[in-house]
Amino acid sequence: MEQFKFYFNDSKTYFIVGGFHPKVWRRDIKKMIQDISADLRAIELSEMIKKGVFYIPEEFQSLIIQRMNELQIKYLLRKKEDRS
Repeated sequence: MEQFKFYFNDSKTYFIVGGFHPKVWRRDIKKMIQDISADLRAIELSEMIKKGVFYIPEEFQSLIIQRMNELQIKYLLRKKEDRS
């Protein structure tokens, strides 16, 4: 894990931490974390926590996985193009 860069976004309710490979561009990392933060606001996580609900809905878990896959694909394609 020493080679990874860690970025975070915090609010009054939650704290998001992402570990990324050093070759991932900072702007892509910031956008991904901002998007996830916006998604959390959309599912009203604050209200869930106030009610004592401490799980993330499956649809949100799927959305995070989708965002991570999209970022990975972007960098895999870029790496492939660089070799061409």
